[in-house]
Amino acid sequence: MLRQIIYKLGSNNKGNLRWFLIGMLLFFVSGGFIALGYYYQHWYQIIAMVIAVPAVILMGYGYLGMLANRLAQVWKRLEDSRDKLKSHDENP
Repeated sequence: MLRQIIYKLGSNNKGNLRWFLIGMLLFFVSGGFIALGYYYQHWYQIIAMVIAVPAVILMGYGYLGMLANRLAQVWKRLEDSRDKLKSHDENP
């Protein structure tokens, strides 16, 4: 069951990178609003917090997908090497 979830999360690596980069861009925009709120009006910082929450969620989802993709690749290589060893042991 865990493998199915990881394979599903890591199946679209370009899409995961896109979600991560969109989240990072929103996070930087949020940082800009925090700086504006420091120098001008405080409500800019409130806008920044509203933007920061989905930004962190998007970055987390994208990063989790990229991590799942890499983990799925490692598991696939381990399975392939295990199969090679089994076939080599069966046919001396």
